[in-house]
Amino acid sequence: MKIFSYLFPILFIAIAGPSLAQEAEQEIRQIIQQRAKHINSMRNPLDVKEYMDIFTPTYTAMRSDYLVDGTVNHSTVTKESMQNRINSYALNEKNPLSYTLDKINFINVLGTTAVANYTGNFEVRSNGAVTLGGFQNVTSTFVKTNQGWKISRSHITEVRTTMQQYTCKFQMFTQNKESFMAKVSYPIGSSFETDFLEVDLDDMGGNNYMLNTSKGDQFAWENGTLKIPNAKTGVIRSAVATSPPAVFRELIKYYFPQNCPEAELEK
Repeated sequence: MKIFSYLFPILFIAIAGPSLAQEAEQEIRQIIQQRAKHINSMRNPLDVKEYMDIFTPTYTAMRSDYLVDGTVNHSTVTKESMQNRINSYALNEKNPLSYTLDKINFINVLGTTAVANYTGNFEVRSNGAVTLGGFQNVTSTFVKTNQGWKISRSHITEVRTTMQQYTCKFQMFTQNKESFMAKVSYPIGSSFETDFLEVDLDDMGGNNYMLNTSKGDQFAWENGTLKIPNAKTGVIRSAVATSPPAVFRELIKYYFPQNCPEAELEK
């Protein structure tokens, strides 16, 4: 009888262990599927909250974005920066982003930690046309919390296979007659980034100005023509810009050439 009393806990663990692991695997599988669903359906703050709830408060991700021209961009994402990106496009009835979960390659559960790898495809549309498209591979670490399983860390690799003309929208704010600011949203693979660009004008006389940007650069704005240097060759080109919105349009194209080949003031 004593021998059986020793063996019973061992037998229980052996029987219950696989079942608990299977339950965890099923929950994690559902979270991955929910992630894809949320990306496509976010239209209001409640949708955003439901999406953010699948991550831990200290969530971080390492991203590698492989662009069509061979350029590779590496970045670190926090939960806060991810929410800022989402707010720049998700709270919009015309959410331009769509994501399709392709395959869950594996889910490995070990106690209160799990690792999963999954792949998907994304598209960004503008006026009905695909302007960006590509493939995403994600490896995520999940942890068991009091609220269930959550994603605590990810390694994301995105490979863009399509890049057409995309017109970035920007809002412009006048701080005073010599200082302006623009808020621009631009696509970064399967999400959008928001950035701010400030411009201060130094009046040089005779309808000529020197523009000082928050990026640390200076541009000559002479008689309605903006002088813009080529980032690689240094050759100066002249762009017609007869108003501050036109200036910002050219500066956005200069600072975000891969993401904003065109820019337009949001009306």
